[in-house]
Amino acid sequence: MATLSYFWIKSIFIEQTKIDLLHNIDIFASQIENLDNIDYRSKQIKKITDLRVTVIDNDGVVIGESDKNKESMDNHLNRTEVLESKYNKFGSIVRHSDTLSKDLLYVSKKQHINGKDYYIRMARELEQIDESYMTLTIKVAFVFVIFIGIFFLVALKISKKVEFETNLILEFLNNLIKQNKSLKIESNYSLEFQKITKLLTKVSNSLSKKDKQKSKYTEKLKLSNRQKDDIISAISHEFKNPMEVLIGIGKIL
Repeated sequence: MATLSYFWIKSIFIEQTKIDLLHNIDIFASQIENLDNIDYRSKQIKKITDLRVTVIDNDGVVIGESDKNKESMDNHLNRTEVLESKYNKFGSIVRHSDTLSKDLLYVSKKQHINGKDYYIRMARELEQIDESYMTLTIKVAFVFVIFIGIFFLVALKISKKVEFETNLILEFLNNLIKQNKSLKIESNYSLEFQKITKLLTKVSNSLSKKDKQKSKYTEKLKLSNRQKDDIISAISHEFKNPMEVLIGIGKIL
């Protein structure tokens, strides 16, 4: 997966390099007033941008070259990137350069200069593209590591706070089980914890009221039982003497 991501991102980077080369071609073409010193200007662009520059006329003859003597160069009309740009908006190819002994990304585009068509081709070394890509990758990786670190610290802080709030709730529940009095708990950490603590406080108040009602009912029941015992004791005492008299008479009879 990582390998696929690497080549996918690299291909995007190469496409962006093509766009940059096309922009450079357009800028270079817009600055050409005449073609008398085009070979010299090609070499100047090379010094400024470190790009290989080749200017080719409509017959394929090289009239400007930044890295080689144009007189010794063969016809370029059938070069893949030039031929492609003849029928499309631009042409491009990655190819090894015998002149520079390096792999280059070539981009060619047809330009209309002084009433004639010319092909301006620019190329950048793949090694430079790889270096730029690796530099960007390192920067992105560095930013990603920092982001992960910040995310981890924030998550850890949130986890600690949630753990603290949860422990408060557990302690409250334990106290609620052990005690009969009304208890109160509050939390301002989040809306959810506020709702939970308010609900727990209401439950505590409700249980406390029920306990009080239960205690009152128990006291009333105890009082009723005592009153019942007193009445039974009094009735028993009132019937005791007459019963003894009757029992005595019964014995005499």
